[in-house]
Amino acid sequence: IDRIDILPSSEIEIVDYKTGASRPKLEAEDKEQLLIYQIAAEEVFNEKVKNLTYYYLDDGKEMSFLGTDIEKNDLKVKIVETIEKIKGSSFAPTPGPFVCKFCDFRDICEFRKG
Repeated sequence: IDRIDILPSSEIEIVDYKTGASRPKLEAEDKEQLLIYQIAAEEVFNEKVKNLTYYYLDDGKEMSFLGTDIEKNDLKVKIVETIEKIKGSSFAPTPGPFVCKFCDFRDICEFRKG
């Protein structure tokens, strides 16, 4: 978490700074980082979250939202599924020119592309 502001209402706003320019719209995957922070603030620290905000450094724009119960529950399911895959050593290859370019195992991987 980059910043937590305590609002006059005693609720909090969680702010994450992003390099680059803002996006026209936040997609579900764009929201995941701040949703994890919201879940932690609410469930671990018993805080009331009012806003989740991405602050884009390149153009100084802010994009705020608050995770719904459905979004938070969906993310929790995704996290548990990911943990189970890790426990089961289920690491199917996901080759692609961009992914492979930065992979530490590109020189020895039979699935590499690019």
